[in-house]
Amino acid sequence: MPLDEGEALLRAVHQVRKACSDVSSATAELGTARDAMAREKLRKSRLLVTQCEEKASGILAAGIDAELSALRGQYNAVRADFDRVNREAIRREKQTWRPLFQNDAVEGDGRGDVGVSSAAQNSGRVQEIRAIDVSGLCTEEALQREKLLGVREIESNMMDLRSMYQEFHDLVHHQQSNLDSMTGNVSVAKSSVEGGVRELSQASRRQKCGRKLLCTVAIILFIVIIGVVVVVLVAKS
Repeated sequence: MPLDEGEALLRAVHQVRKACSDVSSATAELGTARDAMAREKLRKSRLLVTQCEEKASGILAAGIDAELSALRGQYNAVRADFDRVNREAIRREKQTWRPLFQNDAVEGDGRGDVGVSSAAQNSGRVQEIRAIDVSGLCTEEALQREKLLGVREIESNMMDLRSMYQEFHDLVHHQQSNLDSMTGNVSVAKSSVEGGVRELSQASRRQKCGRKLLCTVAIILFIVIIGVVVVVLVAKS
């Protein structure tokens, strides 16, 4: 299995699994004060799964081996989980959806009725009511809202960081067999180099001994030749 295809498919598995978690949490927030944020999270999660599906379909269509088949099983499992939670999210979205103009109209009518009844009850004391300066309250509310958005952004970044750490951990575990094989090859190569160094050292010593022996034989042969020449000369004399 090519390394990049295995890593891409494993990353798709983790992204779809994270999308399942995001869809589940967003579904629980539908119909609450965080309804708009929940719908936006659902939209992003569905877009992410669509992108993962495009990448994974190309990899799975190219070819299958034993290891890729195991990853395909994991991907199909998390994809089925996403389809299940997404169906529940769609059902919940339909139940909690309300047209914005209807809500505004209802709230406007309610405020109108309350205003009329309040005016009727307090018509005699209108001159005694003091105007309330709410600018400070609005500013404080805006600051608190900005802080809340910052905290939510930090929370989202921490979740992304945790997901990246988990993906990195799984990739390292996925490549552990290759690392072990490389370590074994390095150990074998080191042993072979050490054996070669020892053999070269022995060969060098043998070569030196051979040279000494050759020199000794040459000297002895030279002495013998000189002795023979001397004997011949003496015999002729």
